[in-house]
Amino acid sequence: MDYEQKDLFGYVPRERRRRGPREQVHNDYEGFTEKFKPKKTTDDCYTPPAVYDALLAYLGERGWLTGGERIVRPFWPGGDYEAYDYREGDVVVDNPPFSILSRVVDFYTRRGVRFWLFAPHLTLFGYAGRPVTLVVSHARLRYENGALVTTDFVTNLLPLDVWVEVDGQLARRLEAACKGHVKPGPPRLKWPANVVTAARLGTYIAARGGRFTLRRREGETLRRIYVRGGGAITIFGGGILLSDRAAARYAEAEAKAQAAARYAEAEAKAQAAAQAVPLELGPVGEALLRIINERDNGTKNDRQ
Repeated sequence: MDYEQKDLFGYVPRERRRRGPREQVHNDYEGFTEKFKPKKTTDDCYTPPAVYDALLAYLGERGWLTGGERIVRPFWPGGDYEAYDYREGDVVVDNPPFSILSRVVDFYTRRGVRFWLFAPHLTLFGYAGRPVTLVVSHARLRYENGALVTTDFVTNLLPLDVWVEVDGQLARRLEAACKGHVKPGPPRLKWPANVVTAARLGTYIAARGGRFTLRRREGETLRRIYVRGGGAITIFGGGILLSDRAAARYAEAEAKAQAAARYAEAEAKAQAAAQAVPLELGPVGEALLRIINERDNGTKNDRQ
């Protein structure tokens, strides 16, 4: 029997679907989950304008852009970078989909198009075998879709002999521009010393491995507090107003927990370093290293 059925979100399919055998419908798990997967366009990581402008300024200051070239951005939803009308002297400065970045780099290399492309930090050295320069900035950028991505770059604007370029100043400039782009949220509130909340006790005492005991006579529950010049402020989840003596004990417990957490973190790092498994080059690596050293020593006069 045919009937009209809405999906989980209340939409009615354009065409009525014929129901198959119960077993077929039950086992079509992949088809079911596919409906909920996000569809890729340009990986949805669109660059904030302020970040892009800061990058162009940086490239100009370093002399990698002269100002006479045409800057092109062929990557947009539904765009076709392969069919784009590239002209001689164009420079592509853009953020392509990371999922097809290798294909984009190879296409531009074959076509002789100059480029400076955004790239994910963790897979940057995957492009080390191509005729490009790997620019390590380690910039933590918040893109238009809200994704926080540690970002580097791949380019052919530098001399081919420059294999890796590391510049932390680039990261600082881009991150500053990114922060300026993000709309400021409501200001964080610092509760009076005598007011504690579950979040405060959890973050500054429990999460650091500390201990603190509060007796009933030492406080009263609060739903809101009245501050000078600001009226009433509601405490999400409620809070407790501590006596002066209890507040002093809490401050001492918080400081002790913070110190212990720092010590524990340092100890953990030292222990991890001590337990790290040392690796040594095998015969193949040692042979390759000798070749590299001979090549590098043979050109040391050029560097001087």
